[in-house]
Amino acid sequence: MLSLYMKVALLTIALPPPAPATARLIDLSYTYNRDAPTSPKLTPFRLDIVKKGINKHGIWVELNDIHTSEHSGTHIDAPVHFKQGGWDVNEIPTSRLWRRPGVKIDLSRTILRSGHKNYEVRVADLEAWEAAHDVIPDSAVVLIRTGWDKRNKTTRSYSGLDQHNKLNFPGLSVEAAEWIVAHQEKHNHKEGIIGVGIDTLSLDIGQSFDYPVHVKLLNYSIYGIENLHNLDLLPDKDFYVTVLPMRIGGGSGAPARIVAETGETISMHALAPPRPAACLALVIAALTSLYLHTMGLGAWAVLVGVGGLLGGLGGVCGAELIELSYTYGVDAPTSPKLKAFEYTIEKIGTGILGPGVWVYMNEFCTSEHSGTHVDAPLHFVQDRWAIDAIPLERIWRVPGVMIDLSEKIRASGETNYAVSPGDLEEWEQRYGTIPDGAAVFLRTGWGMKVHDLALYSGIDENKKNNFPGLSTEAAEWLVGHGERHNQSTGVVGVGVDTISVDVGNSTQYIAHRTMYAHNIYGMENVANLHKLPATGFLVTVMPMRLGGGSGAPTRIIAEVKRRPQPHHRRGAVSDGGIVDGQHTYQASCATPYTSSVTYVFVMLATLLRIR
Repeated sequence: MLSLYMKVALLTIALPPPAPATARLIDLSYTYNRDAPTSPKLTPFRLDIVKKGINKHGIWVELNDIHTSEHSGTHIDAPVHFKQGGWDVNEIPTSRLWRRPGVKIDLSRTILRSGHKNYEVRVADLEAWEAAHDVIPDSAVVLIRTGWDKRNKTTRSYSGLDQHNKLNFPGLSVEAAEWIVAHQEKHNHKEGIIGVGIDTLSLDIGQSFDYPVHVKLLNYSIYGIENLHNLDLLPDKDFYVTVLPMRIGGGSGAPARIVAETGETISMHALAPPRPAACLALVIAALTSLYLHTMGLGAWAVLVGVGGLLGGLGGVCGAELIELSYTYGVDAPTSPKLKAFEYTIEKIGTGILGPGVWVYMNEFCTSEHSGTHVDAPLHFVQDRWAIDAIPLERIWRVPGVMIDLSEKIRASGETNYAVSPGDLEEWEQRYGTIPDGAAVFLRTGWGMKVHDLALYSGIDENKKNNFPGLSTEAAEWLVGHGERHNQSTGVVGVGVDTISVDVGNSTQYIAHRTMYAHNIYGMENVANLHKLPATGFLVTVMPMRLGGGSGAPTRIIAEVKRRPQPHHRRGAVSDGGIVDGQHTYQASCATPYTSSVTYVFVMLATLLRIR
């Protein structure tokens, strides 16, 4: 019979890997169209058609310009909205936006029974939820369901606009806001509640004129989310919330894509291969443990086995979040042929809304295809997916690969270098087959020129652009990749660190048309590709949800396996690295691995008890 020590040593080998699981994804964002929920006091959303139809080269093309307030539709309120000197939307640490614990407090029936349009959420409502469920977890995003989204058939009904031109809808009381702020200290949490969302136009009640709830929460760097949708589809707890706003430099808020994950979530380690060094650490520890056992050093066998397990798992635990999106501002990378990002201040200053109340807000106008953006297949192929029709499963935590051709392109001396199938095959020979459902990123090195638009676009005396891109053959190779390898989905998206997936001097846009005909989306002006490994990472692509859009500004986040670092405390500036002005952040350890370590110690305790 095996001794206690032998059993523990074998546990280091027999430890079960995290089981793949499925997650249900729920989009909590409204589609941006003429019916997008917007306060009657703000500039409504508008999408202006620039081109739609066959161009002079006989090619279908569709593109539009966006005009909107930062605070229309489903959006985020940054602290600077009501706190002078507070975080703007671009400064909110990604760690506070990415896969945070979610809580839904459903007060829809309470509000309906009350008969009060301007119902104020009370401290008692929040405490009743905790009494029924548990303490709201640290670093949580609290979502308040009032049921008001069911009224979003007309602006008048949703806003509660009355004959006196006043708005009427539920919101939080000042006391409830104070309770939320105090929650961190009361429960000795590191961060406390980091965000509060609601399915109405505002965190404050409709008749509020000086917005005390905004002032209270935003002054403590608790961001707001307004005009949420589909909260009725969420459980009361045990889900993740991701909030990815458009990355507007200096923005008081921004259109945001909000996604909830319910059920068990998929670990990035279940999709990406583990690091060889980590696997080797586990094997060596197990073998050493067995050897020590045979030498009669049983206690040391236990220590080495468990220590090796922790060290090996530590090598694959945690993920660095790398921002692959440029900040929107006057210098956002944009083709000279398109409308660049423009910003107009709507309100700024103290005393506009009430004595001593600071407020700051803006509206903006830009092309769908400016800055870091997604090309929907509809952009160049009629009757293919518009931006809001791309399934979440194709943009949410998909496997990523980065094909670095920067040195090869530099050595070639060819500005309009056309990536060939040979370039892609060479990468696969070195790193293995591109996984099913992957987003493929091509690094040309052009991102190093992004601070000089003339250099980046390569515009010449004939007003033609010049930069690398995909050849027709490479686009066809990517389209056929899934079928060649008997994959169910194949490549889902292709991203580049240039203005276009086609070479700069293209007039036929064949790479666009070839891929988009098969509903493979494009990502252009992608930042920080030099920070990515060749493989073994996940990518989330969250475009603004434009109804019928041919493209949209987007946030692109890569999860790269790294050792974890401490969480942010409220009010602290990110301690992540800064690369080309783009922040990187650290995410916490993956739950399945924490569970695996716990499993070892539980089994150890069990074995000791049996003995």
